[in-house]
Amino acid sequence: MNIPFEFGIVQKKTEETALFDSGATENFLDKDIWRQLQIGKIRLPKLLMVHNVDGTENCKGKIESYCWLKVYHQGHMI
Repeated sequence: MNIPFEFGIVQKKTEETALFDSGATENFLDKDIWRQLQIGKIRLPKLLMVHNVDGTENCKGKIESYCWLKVYHQGHMI
């Protein structure tokens, strides 16, 4: 199920959709959203491989950086 939500930082916001209960072990942003919101990032000491649910390697490549975000949905931090 896809759920629309507002994603933002202090300076900017954007409308996005999220896959509800995807089973992912972490939260991820793609580079387009990162650039659009101009979020700071911290370079990882070692690149992380990303696999799709079927076990194949994700076509977007390895994760190079991370950031800390607070995620809110309907006024609650999740």
